Amino acid sequence: MDEEKQIGVRTWKRKTFGQTVQELRQRANMTQEDLAYISGITRRQINRIEADQCEPTIKTVAKLEKALRLPEMTLLELKQKEEGNLQHSNETEEKIVRAFRDLERELLINMTELELQNVSGAINAITDLIKK
Repeated sequence: MDEEKQIGVRTWKRKTFGQTVQELRQRANMTQEDLAYISGITRRQINRIEADQCEPTIKTVAKLEKALRLPEMTLLELKQKEEGNLQHSNETEEKIVRAFRDLERELLINMTELELQNVSGAINAITDLIKK
């Protein structure tokens, strides 16, 4: 059961974060344009998230949760669980990845949108280097 995440009355097994967002959007009878309008995220960005072509920031995930009327942290926990399912070479590497995500979360509180995008990009680049 540790490969499952319970959200509402539906259980997702082995779905990516993007596939889950797409399914939740469709279950809410929303188009990508609808979700973009409600969340304040561009339709192109929503398309990229659903296609798993990008790593959304914590702020973006929070906007999706609000627009989809999900409890806070629902998608964030799913996203972090998906990241946790990645095979890490050792325990230290996993701790470093989590530390960077925690850092990103804390920076969100004190940074402008542009500053956050720059820092988030840097953190994702470093995380990608660690995963190699």
